[in-house]
Amino acid sequence: MTRWEYCVISGIATGIGLSTYYPYLIHFTPDGRGYASTHLEKTPSDSEIAVVAKTIAKLGENGWEMVSAVYNEDSMRTYSLYFKRPKP
Repeated sequence: MTRWEYCVISGIATGIGLSTYYPYLIHFTPDGRGYASTHLEKTPSDSEIAVVAKTIAKLGENGWEMVSAVYNEDSMRTYSLYFKRPKP
C-alpha cells in the first residue's frame, strides 16, 4: 500500500489589494500533530504569481503532485494548493 506525505501552498491572494499578506508553504509532519511553515522565497522583482509558479515547479521536480485547489472564503479570500507524493 502506498503511503503519502502532504504539503500545501496557502495564502495565495486573489488580487483584492492585499499587500502585506504573502503565500507560505506548509509541510505536514509525519505524526500528523503539526507542521513546518515557511514563506515562499521572493526577490524584490518577483510578483506573487511568479513566486507561486516557481514553487509549484520546484515541488513537481521533487515528486509532488497537485491534488486540490481550494478557495478560502475567509476574511483574506485566498487560495490554497494541496500536493502529495509517495513517502520514501
